[in-house]
Amino acid sequence: MFDFYLSNKFQKVLVKLSKKSPQMALAVNRKIKEIINRDHISIMLYKNLRKDLKNLKRVHITNWLVMTFEVDLENDCILFVDVGDRDKIYK
Repeated sequence: MFDFYLSNKFQKVLVKLSKKSPQMALAVNRKIKEIINRDHISIMLYKNLRKDLKNLKRVHITNWLVMTFEVDLENDCILFVDVGDRDKIYK
């Protein structure tokens, strides 16, 4: 199991999302639990992003909602960076 941290941006978006759509916030929380309970090998199955975002991985919550995170295998921790519309995340 990994330790995890939420970036300030991620926290702000999650608060807004929980007020606007509690179901989506619940889905994000479930996905966070799923990710932090992975082992070192299976965490690498998530897709790596390219170019400027190459240190991040991503996972789809819904068709349009994407969550990005950074994995530090040496320290066994994950930093959840952002969650939002896929068009805004990738820019």
